[in-house]
Parts: sequence; structure tokens; C-alpha cells
Amino acid sequence: MRIPRIPFSEVLHFIEVVAIVVATMFAAFQLRTLRLQQSADFALRIDQEFNTRLNQKLSDELDSDPTTPILKRAKGGGKFSVAQLGRYLNEFETLDDLYRSSGLITCRMMYNEFSYDLEDAYKNKDVMAEVAVERKDDPTVWQGFLDLGKQFDNNQPCK
Repeated sequence: MRIPRIPFSEVLHFIEVVAIVVATMFAAFQLRTLRLQQSADFALRIDQEFNTRLNQKLSDELDSDPTTPILKRAKGGGKFSVAQLGRYLNEFETLDDLYRSSGLITCRMMYNEFSYDLEDAYKNKDVMAEVAVERKDDPTVWQGFLDLGKQFDNNQPCK
């Protein structure tokens, strides 16, 4: 039995194709790793901005019984104005845009960095009552906050 001879140029071409495939796979892996690293850095920077003094006080207040009053009322109530709550919820709207629309933050990063505060706000009756009042005029108001709250309110938000 005779072994066929393969021209040297075909061997070089085969090696070239294999090298290109391997280089492409390596580049794809590097890009994915870079994206995850940038997502983590971005999430940490946003977390630092999110935890301002006012937001921290509001977050601490929400980290209690969901029936705890948050908003100032004429008779009793909480310590925060509707405007302060609006600025707090607006942070979640921004996060929703960065997570869903642009993909700058991964689901895992969203969940690990922001879900605890998000769920506390989402479960608070006073917050949800104010959200419902504001949505009467415009049903799209606070949609990002509500979408994130609904997603992270279960046990497996990132499938």
C-alpha cells in the first residue's frame, strides 16, 4: 500500500487555517472576559454612586417591615419626600436601561450588587402605592423599576 504524497503548500495552508481558527477562538474568549470585567467595574462604580448618604438612609429605612411608612404624610408617615423617593427609584430606572437596553451590566452583576435594595423597595407598600399613583397618568412611569423588581423577586432571576 502506498501512502499518497501531500504537497507541502497544502500542509502549510492547512496549518494556516487551523492557526486562524484557534486565534479567532482565543480572541472571542478574550473579548468575553473583557466584557465581564468591564461589567463588574461599571457595576461597582454605579454602586458607589448609588450609595449616597440620602440613598443609604432611604435604603436603611426600606430594610425593615414592608409596611413601614416611607413617605412624609400630614398625619404620621415616614421621613422622606416623594421627590427623594423619585430620585431613589430613578437609580433603578437607570440600572434597568444599562442592564436591559445596552447590556453594560450582566444579570449576575445586577443581582449581586443591587437586588437587595431593589427588592426592599419593590416590596414596600408605601413605595408601591406611590408608584401606582404616578402610573395613573402615565403607565410607563417606573416601568424599569417594576420590571427589575418582578424579575429579582423570585429565587432564580438569571437563567
